Amino acid sequence: MAALRGLLVECMTLRRVGGGHSRLAYAQGYADGLMRCLIDARLVSQNELLTFVAEVRRGVDGPSTKISRPEPEEIELSAAVGS
Repeated sequence: MAALRGLLVECMTLRRVGGGHSRLAYAQGYADGLMRCLIDARLVSQNELLTFVAEVRRGVDGPSTKISRPEPEEIELSAAVGS
């Protein structure tokens, strides 16, 4: 699982920083192949793997959703439109 974590971190980091397409595709291929082997060998279930990938993604990219607050200009605009 440590090897898979490293591959996933590499994929997500390359995607975030805009890494070269060929390098990203190569890393994704290795990660996909390793995940397939783990599932086929019944070393992990699909749900366990999805949970693992979500945890790694959260560690690299942060939470999947954020609470957003409107900017002060948006508050003024909505107040003006509403009156």
